[in-house]
Amino acid sequence: MSFFHGWTIPVVDDATHQHLAAKTTELEQRLRDIATRFGDPRFASSLAVEDMVITDVIARLGLNPATEARYGIKLRVMTPNEAAVSDYVSEHGRDAFYESVDLRRECCRIRKIEPLNRAISGADAWLTGQRREQSATREELPLEEFDANHQIAKFNPIFDWHEADVWAYVEAHQAPVNALY
Repeated sequence: MSFFHGWTIPVVDDATHQHLAAKTTELEQRLRDIATRFGDPRFASSLAVEDMVITDVIARLGLNPATEARYGIKLRVMTPNEAAVSDYVSEHGRDAFYESVDLRRECCRIRKIEPLNRAISGADAWLTGQRREQSATREELPLEEFDANHQIAKFNPIFDWHEADVWAYVEAHQAPVNALY
């Protein structure tokens, strides 16, 4: 076993290496297909470990975008509207999202949904790092779906990856991850 930022990752044996190579090849093909089919696909990354796997493949294949420090590609960083965050905190408190579902939804609207809407405005497709294994509500997550809210195609290119696949990829490719991991 090896340790990566506190996570225990199995040593990559031949079977694991072959499995990871197959998953990686499949992901590369998915991303190439998306880049071919759509003129302005956008990758909405929260910089979670799953997103860094996708970022690493996008950068290696020369598809846009990727993480600036590692790959030398300029990112468009979307942040919440400072006034909206300040108003929310002033009115409800910094941790108000713990108090009710409505306050949690409003916090997400301000900090996640509104910046995402700006990030994918004008795109004809967008990509996420969502995986089926992440929660019960994602068990049926497809590779491709239609996002009715944004009226564009939505892709989940690692929808069928397991957490062990993600961490094996990170270790094998030395993809950068958030220090909080």
